[in-house]
Amino acid sequence: FVEGDDIFSGDVDVVVSDGFAGNVALKTMEGVARLITSIMREEFTSSAVRKLGALAASPALNALKQRLDPRGYNGASMAGLNGVVIKSHGGADEMAFAQAVRVAMLEVRKNVPAQIGALLAQAPTAPPAAPGSTESGQAAAQPRERFFSAALRRRMRDMSWRRRRASRSGMSSPVRPLRRAARALR
Repeated sequence: FVEGDDIFSGDVDVVVSDGFAGNVALKTMEGVARLITSIMREEFTSSAVRKLGALAASPALNALKQRLDPRGYNGASMAGLNGVVIKSHGGADEMAFAQAVRVAMLEVRKNVPAQIGALLAQAPTAPPAAPGSTESGQAAAQPRERFFSAALRRRMRDMSWRRRRASRSGMSSPVRPLRRAARALR
């Protein structure tokens, strides 16, 4: 069980929810990000002194903007299917869509649906009962959650390594990955 304020705590790697609750959470996060950006822009441009402060802070602000840019994280896997299905944001631009295509290509290359199936086959079907209790509890399910968490951490580390390598090799243009994806599909 994960509370809403745990999403960014660093304690969880993945949050699974139904479509409605997940969409509400994502839209709320997007709205808060736009609000903070708007307020910061207002504050940094309200006077000449603050404009100078914004100029001095611009390298850090640009790095923060790049790090939090949602277009670099576009492409959510739809689990539980026999193939790779990636959900992209409805307002995705070329760069975001290229990221979703990269996620799809990586999942095809890594055969993610088969890996998920193998992990589920290895995991116990029901968590064992906690010592001294007749019911299975949240603490008893922790080994299984750690098992999936480690696999997902490896996948995310691999994806971020590929993203860094691509940016160093000049693939930061959103058009190049789309061209490569089109060539790969031919």
